[in-house]
Amino acid sequence: MFSVIRGVNLWRMYEEEFVVGITTNTCLNMAGMLVMGKGIALQAKSRMEYLPAQWAKILPLSDVYYDTLSGLVRLPTKLDWKRPSPMPLIISTTRQLAAKALLYPHMQFAVPPLGCGNGGLNWEKCVEPIFRQEAVPDNVTVVLP
Repeated sequence: MFSVIRGVNLWRMYEEEFVVGITTNTCLNMAGMLVMGKGIALQAKSRMEYLPAQWAKILPLSDVYYDTLSGLVRLPTKLDWKRPSPMPLIISTTRQLAAKALLYPHMQFAVPPLGCGNGGLNWEKCVEPIFRQEAVPDNVTVVLP
């Protein structure tokens, strides 16, 4: 089963060769690029400027995508950047994350609590039970603030 840690910088884990999860929405801007304007998505965009254009081409935008070039995994948590995270999308993303982690058992994944930042959800009440229900494997670490 997945593990949970607190107060660790995801980018430090990235430097230690973890595959880091980047929570995103499914919105494109007027230039056709994925909107990555807040939180870990903005941090990723600042580090790798090509991500919004590249990830916008990987359809559907509601799918989890493991980017072997960057060592990041796209985790869609919002349909619209202005609205809260919908539970069906969190369930779908969690299920897909579990499948990717099982597909790559030799890799370690570090992810933020899905939908719990700008998405407005509560980890303990809303998202952690989904991780348990979907049997997210032990090569996934959830990094809480």
